[in-house]
Amino acid sequence: MSQITPTHFTKVARFARRKLLALRLSSPVTILTRQGRARRRFNCGGQASWNERAEAAVALWTAHESEWRSEAQTPLTVADFGAGNERLRPLLARMLNAPHQYLPYDLHPQLPTTTRLDISRELPSGKFDLVFCLGLLEYLAALPTFLESLRAHYRFVIVSYVTCDGPAAVSRSERIRHGWVTHLSRNELLTGFTAAGFMPVAATTCDRQATGLWLLAADDLRKPPG
Repeated sequence: MSQITPTHFTKVARFARRKLLALRLSSPVTILTRQGRARRRFNCGGQASWNERAEAAVALWTAHESEWRSEAQTPLTVADFGAGNERLRPLLARMLNAPHQYLPYDLHPQLPTTTRLDISRELPSGKFDLVFCLGLLEYLAALPTFLESLRAHYRFVIVSYVTCDGPAAVSRSERIRHGWVTHLSRNELLTGFTAAGFMPVAATTCDRQATGLWLLAADDLRKPPG
């Protein structure tokens, strides 16, 4: 009978890990699920920049909210697609000028108050006045279809995107390392917005100009609602 050595156990453990990885990669899940681990590593590695981006996104809305909403309207209903740890929740409570309801969604919820949802497959059934999509578009291969779905359901959307030609552009190899599947220039992204039926209202940057933020409105909104 052959002797079992520590080397044998090491080989068995490596084989088991390879088999488990193969099963995960071959499972019938979406690209967001397969890349969830890479995305969470990226999220946790840049908390300061993510907080900066979230605050800049809310500020983008508050700077233009009065142009589109009157004080007499009902409370603002806000959806957060790719909510992560719900960093938008305290910012909205502090920065919004009106009552609101915050509804977070994520494929990998970090808090019990977040609804699990694969945005690449379906949108929530509820109606929202404003939708945030921060740190999400880079992971969506069918981005034109997603933008068209947003336009069909929502009047205002705030999105972020790290373009491949910005002042602090991220290299393609690094984009792939993060699990990003779209690599658009600023002009390509803007063309995608207008093709989907959105009208860019305002834009800003954060994270040392690496990340762009856009407030998009349905292109049939010619004047603030009554």
